[in-house]
Amino acid sequence: MTNDMSYTKQAAAFGKLVGICAGYEGKYNPARQNLTINSIKSLEVKANAANLAVDLAAQNWSLAASTRLQAFNALLDDLIKLRGDIISSDLDPGAKKLLMSAIRKVRGGSNAGNTGPPAEEGAKVSISRRSTGKDFASRSAGFDQLINLLSTTSGFVATTPGLSPEALNKKATEIKVLSTAVTTAYAELQDARSNRRQVFKKPFTGVLATGAGVKYAVASIFGRKSDELSTIKSVRF
Repeated sequence: MTNDMSYTKQAAAFGKLVGICAGYEGKYNPARQNLTINSIKSLEVKANAANLAVDLAAQNWSLAASTRLQAFNALLDDLIKLRGDIISSDLDPGAKKLLMSAIRKVRGGSNAGNTGPPAEEGAKVSISRRSTGKDFASRSAGFDQLINLLSTTSGFVATTPGLSPEALNKKATEIKVLSTAVTTAYAELQDARSNRRQVFKKPFTGVLATGAGVKYAVASIFGRKSDELSTIKSVRF
């Protein structure tokens, strides 16, 4: 079970708990303020809002990451053409070797990227999940190296204007902007997750602690052998 699914189920369970207590028609009147009907209804709203905020932040990250991946994928055709120009050029073998090495860095590994938002802190990550994805920072650095080599390699002229150092440098700048967007989206996702952890796991007043408190309150009000407690105990987080 992923952390996101766990939080979703916890919110659903808490909502069920709130509904049951609201059905007691005023007989449920705990002494602690944070366990009253109004308080637990308010906490239910916060829990659902916290889950929604994480979902939206994850969608924003996925969009930003997908856009960056598309930008890198769009370079592949350019790299194929550039590789052909380099092979057919009159450059010495050493210069060709350096340029080819830079191209390989831009291409990156063979595994597909963007498998999903980064795992939340404390969540289990499968080995396959860790091994997929691409090191976009290294690929971007490789692209900068390639552009620099093309700019300083005497005697090499690309056959297509779009492969000139100036044109490629413009694409590199665009990719850096996209990478910044991914970094920003990730920070916002982490903030949303941090807020959600507070809503659900804060001692005494979080969803989990409040849910346990409600069960104790029902036991105190209706008795430990009551049908009300039996019903409320069936709700598990």
